[in-house]
Amino acid sequence: MAKAKASAPAARKQRKTASSVAKGNGDIPAGMRQLAGSFAPTWNPEEVPHLRGTFSEPKAVTLTQGKKQVERRCVEFVTEDDQTYTVWESAGLVHMFEEVEPGTEVFIRYDGLGTAKKGQNAPKLFTVAVAD
Repeated sequence: MAKAKASAPAARKQRKTASSVAKGNGDIPAGMRQLAGSFAPTWNPEEVPHLRGTFSEPKAVTLTQGKKQVERRCVEFVTEDDQTYTVWESAGLVHMFEEVEPGTEVFIRYDGLGTAKKGQNAPKLFTVAVAD
């Protein structure tokens, strides 16, 4: 006898539950350990509006968007209080990724969303400052 497929709402709920563990607040379930080389929790600027610290050499990561593969850059950012976040490149952070040497003290502040162009998402706005 063939096994029945889960209904669409049940399948979405199951995917949502699985991804909420992976994307959560950085907590790892009891009885598990984070593998070396794994990404730190992604910086959520709505929860932590600014970061001050240093970052690592940018890494290129290949992601799947729809049917195509795209390459995105990210850095591991270590704050003054030894919290580590993964910061993904966005249009507002391109200069930091290209011009600032890893290990330099950097301040990043999320300034909210800009004005969206027709048919596009609003850009995330950031202020970036480096130590003299």
